[in-house]
Amino acid sequence: MKNISKLKEWPLYNVLLEKYRLKENEARSFTSFIGKMIQWKPKDRASAREMLEHPWLKERDDYDVWMSKNHLNEYRTVNIKQFPEYKKKLHEEKKEEEKYRKKRENEILGEINSNNSKEKEVRKQLD
Repeated sequence: MKNISKLKEWPLYNVLLEKYRLKENEARSFTSFIGKMIQWKPKDRASAREMLEHPWLKERDDYDVWMSKNHLNEYRTVNIKQFPEYKKKLHEEKKEEEKYRKKRENEILGEINSNNSKEKEVRKQLD
């Protein structure tokens, strides 16, 4: 991984929020659980016995742990400092929307001008 030049850090917590759309409390709890097991040095890893005592395993079964896309976007917007890439994405989307709006506006104005020209021709023929 050291030889991959464009590799960006993407913490597990953010992966769970952004890609899998887990709710914040579920993502935080699960990240804590996994984090204790994936330490680089074996001596720093939690034992199976310790893991059985982890709060994530003791939480009630709640299968409503996913955020809707709208909820996730709202969460990112409110916590924009935590998601710098999302800020760039919002800026790019805004520029694209503006570009589309201007293009559509020009198309409509072109249609109006075309219709006005046709109307003038018809009036000329009628006179």
